[in-house]
Amino acid sequence: MRPCGFIPALHFVTYSLSEIWGSIVDGSFSVFKSGGLVFYGGLIVGVLSGWIYLHAKKASFYEYAAVIVPAIPLAHAIGRIGCFLAGCCYGRIVDTPISVYYRNPIGGAPVGVPVFPIQLVESACNILVFVILLIYTRKRLKAGSVLFLYAILYGIERFCLEYFRADEIRGIFLGLSTSQWISIAMIIFGIVGFVLARRRENRINKAQSGEQIQTEPLSDNIHSENSPSNVG
Repeated sequence: MRPCGFIPALHFVTYSLSEIWGSIVDGSFSVFKSGGLVFYGGLIVGVLSGWIYLHAKKASFYEYAAVIVPAIPLAHAIGRIGCFLAGCCYGRIVDTPISVYYRNPIGGAPVGVPVFPIQLVESACNILVFVILLIYTRKRLKAGSVLFLYAILYGIERFCLEYFRADEIRGIFLGLSTSQWISIAMIIFGIVGFVLARRRENRINKAQSGEQIQTEPLSDNIHSENSPSNVG
């Protein structure tokens, strides 16, 4: 599923939505010929491609989600450490006790000034999300709702952390970055999906509980009929 999210990941980082649309209108398609990588593009299309693949294979998307989704924030946390080392996705120029100075970054971070290490902060937040999702799925092994819970948690996390980012080349619209608008959409998607998924899981749990109640009296009767007190 990762290759399916690679190409869309190229075009959510360096260019704003207006620049992407402009390159399509003028026929140059310049944004599709160069660019960097971003998480949101890979995540969205990766999930969609995974759903299409599993649907074609008649496999349960919910069951796979319960296994795969908790690992996403863990992998993302490791990736953000790479961003920190490379000097991309950097924070605002501000002098704090944890600010860092870049000397020769390859990711475009400003040189020789105090930069807030937002990449490490996001990495820590992603690890926290990973722990929450891991605990959640341990209680509900086939919890397809974990995907929507992740959308809510990461949407809130990313929306807030965007205020500490300095690479505003990704685009600003109505005072919010492109990633913040995507975060809002993710939060709404997550809330609606979580409610619907939990209703589905509750129906399944009730159905399984009803089957268990029906089978228990039958097993008790068989046991009592075969007991020594009923023989002869």
